[in-house]
Amino acid sequence: MMEDNRTLWQRSMEVFDKLEIAPFEISEDHYFALLNAGADSIEKDKKANKNLAGHIQREFELDLKDPKLHDFQKFVLGVTDHEILEGYKNSISPVDKDRPFCFSKLWINYQKKYEFNPMHVHRGVFSFVLFMKIPYDLEQEDKVFPDTVNPGKYEGYHDDLRTSRFVFVNPDPLYGMKQIPLHVDKSFEGKGCLFRSLQNHMVYPFYTSDETRVTVSGNIVIHV
Repeated sequence: MMEDNRTLWQRSMEVFDKLEIAPFEISEDHYFALLNAGADSIEKDKKANKNLAGHIQREFELDLKDPKLHDFQKFVLGVTDHEILEGYKNSISPVDKDRPFCFSKLWINYQKKYEFNPMHVHRGVFSFVLFMKIPYDLEQEDKVFPDTVNPGKYEGYHDDLRTSRFVFVNPDPLYGMKQIPLHVDKSFEGKGCLFRSLQNHMVYPFYTSDETRVTVSGNIVIHV
């Protein structure tokens, strides 16, 4: 058997294809603009916790009117044109003529060890998660509960690994609700994915780092 030398981000394309989710990668300029906007929100104490499901102490709203973020917003709105999303867009008809997409919410999460995000959905048509900083080594995370490690790990649908994972949850005709994990490691930094807002998802806690896991998320609606 040939060794699979792809990064875990590259292997995640198989999950995105199955679930009709659009992957994307941001520029260095967008990356630092988001970090700077997050620092501004912390300074202004723009806490977002009351409007979010996360069991995470430090969640902050990002200002949609911040000039630093205009190019980033334009870029992400462009991801809604990804071909993998066409079928879904054609299946919904909330308005009787073409309307542009726009952001309704944008926020940044600073997740610490043991914090988590329970299963939830978002408002809007599309939502996204962007992985900014992954502070742990995934192989070390897998050693926390070694008895759960499946020999066929990182094969997408057929493993039992959950520690630190970002997980999509979908109904399965044979097994009820099926968890479909993304094996997020440092290869995900600066990359994200855009999915239907009603797609169930969750984030399990990490255990092996005292540093902060940073993600940016947002909701996209139809402008009317």
